[in-house]
Amino acid sequence: MLFSVFLAILLSAIDFKYFEFTLKRTTSDVSSFFTGNAEIWSLLPQLATDFWYVFFLAALMIYGSYKLFASTSAMNIENFGKGNRLANLFFSILILSLYVLMARGGTQLIPLQIISATKYTSPTNVPIVLNTPFTVAKTLGKSTLEPAEYFKAHELNKRFNPVISPELSYSIQQKQTNVVLITLESFSNLFVRHKNKAYLTPFFNELKSKSLSFEQCFANGKKSIEGIPSIYSGIPTLSEHPIITGTYSSNTINSLASYLEKVGYSTSFFHGGRNGTMSFESYTARTGFDEYYGLNEYPNEDDFDGTWGIFDEPYYSFFIDELNKTKEPFFSGFFSLSSHHPYTIPTQYKDRFSRSKDPMENAIAYADYALSTFFENAKKQPWYKNTLFVLTADHTTKTKNKLYGNELGQYSIPLLFFHPSDTALYGTDSSITQQTDILPSVLDYIGFNQPFFSFGQSCFNDNQKGFSIQYLNGIYQIIQDGHLLQFSNEEIMGLFNINNDPYLINDLSKSELKTANALANKLKAVIQQYNNRVIENRLTE
Repeated sequence: MLFSVFLAILLSAIDFKYFEFTLKRTTSDVSSFFTGNAEIWSLLPQLATDFWYVFFLAALMIYGSYKLFASTSAMNIENFGKGNRLANLFFSILILSLYVLMARGGTQLIPLQIISATKYTSPTNVPIVLNTPFTVAKTLGKSTLEPAEYFKAHELNKRFNPVISPELSYSIQQKQTNVVLITLESFSNLFVRHKNKAYLTPFFNELKSKSLSFEQCFANGKKSIEGIPSIYSGIPTLSEHPIITGTYSSNTINSLASYLEKVGYSTSFFHGGRNGTMSFESYTARTGFDEYYGLNEYPNEDDFDGTWGIFDEPYYSFFIDELNKTKEPFFSGFFSLSSHHPYTIPTQYKDRFSRSKDPMENAIAYADYALSTFFENAKKQPWYKNTLFVLTADHTTKTKNKLYGNELGQYSIPLLFFHPSDTALYGTDSSITQQTDILPSVLDYIGFNQPFFSFGQSCFNDNQKGFSIQYLNGIYQIIQDGHLLQFSNEEIMGLFNINNDPYLINDLSKSELKTANALANKLKAVIQQYNNRVIENRLTE
């Protein structure tokens, strides 16, 4: 009994701070945080230093629970046998029955589920209704996916089909251009577009002015481990567990690397963190990347930031050195690191990047500077003018800003396509885009002429409506046609006009029922394709 109380407190303590980043209650996939992250144990001292008050509060609660348990146990032992034993037994059974009844959420046949919280509050407040021990217990040992049967097979594929055939895709002339895909850690549009934050990213904004920029791009998740398969495989995480570490982590999936390898590309992935972190190395191995470069492959340990990995600036330099050795055409992914907690900045730059009181913002400023050094160096390389650069973010980060903290803004990220020799990649586009659009867009740009798999679509295809999908706290949402629709427990939770109502205040689900039903059907088709294909291991063409 006492142990279960201690465990519940420890699980709850995780979300005292972690919730700020994920905006969801922790589930059983927290175990992969300790077993699938090579760096977590070395990070614990830093976490204890930064969030000492969380550890203190948890310890205080555990101590208080222990004292309370000890006092009541002593009292029960002292009074045991006094009075009517039959009455004591009756009240014990009654209390135990009430506990079971409360745990189940009532006398209904189906016990209380995570998704049940959506019946009692708005999507924003669902995490308040839930508690962490409950969400962990409910997802422990479960896939969280069930087959969906909204539409018959022939109708389903007409509504949404993730298998994209070349005759159905918008395709331009085949190119043999190199592709460099840079994923910037926590690079929210808040930092890029907010007038009071623009000073943090001067280089990115300069590059944006020379690129094709998609102004309404949205991440498909809230974690790096969700962002990577969305970006590189076109597969979002529409369940409680990330697709690359959860129950279905052994499923066969492709990536930009496996597709581009078919047309002669050399492929590689770079991340300055410890090898094995967030399962990136195993993900790249199983999705066709030729090479993986992590902390182990980096030659100079003096550039280690002390907790997480190699600082961005020197790792970008290492990135270029390795690309110079790579046979063209090449495809290479780079995932930056320095704008991740604990937001460490190299000693020589601490004064230079200290304008903000928020360490995260100073780290973003350093990450932007490091990116500028990469492009300054890349310009000098022979492959530069024949390279498509794609820049985006893995996810957004915590913020108190109301516009970038709601169900719309918390997914808002930049997406740039830049090619030094292609003047057509210029300007801004207001189409709805998402991370899963990157794979089909790159394949479209180079003229890939074979079938491929993606839950997104090419940004260059003007014949299709752009859309974006997310899943959080048991609630699905789709952004399309200037609206955001939320759907949970087989019910429409809300419909909002994102152009006229970016703060998502006015629910239009009743007044614009036709629009709501149309978006709900599109979302149901996506859910059915996702659930059934994940369960049946059909995530390739």
